[in-house]
Amino acid sequence: MLNHQLYIKLQRFFAAAFLMLACPQWLQAAEFTRNGPVGILNGQIQAGDDYRFHQFLSQSNAAPIKVLYLNSPGGYVYEAYKITEMVRAAGLDTVVDAQHVVLQGLS
Repeated sequence: MLNHQLYIKLQRFFAAAFLMLACPQWLQAAEFTRNGPVGILNGQIQAGDDYRFHQFLSQSNAAPIKVLYLNSPGGYVYEAYKITEMVRAAGLDTVVDAQHVVLQGLS
């Protein structure tokens, strides 16, 4: 018979696996798009999104972004913090539409 600690760990593992399969939107990284000088950050902040955001801002073939629209339910704190630093360093204005949400320190 399995000991109690192993049983609890297996229970947590299968619960987490079930949630990931039932709610795949939780696993999707933020999406970065642009429309001229307007950038859009949409979705939950995940690991590596700070690097992806840096690449997004550094695209040399596009007009520089002046305004960043935010729509994010939050996510990884470290990555959100790094994105916030890049937004401030670039001097971007941030906007949250009344229909969107920002639940973490991105603005």
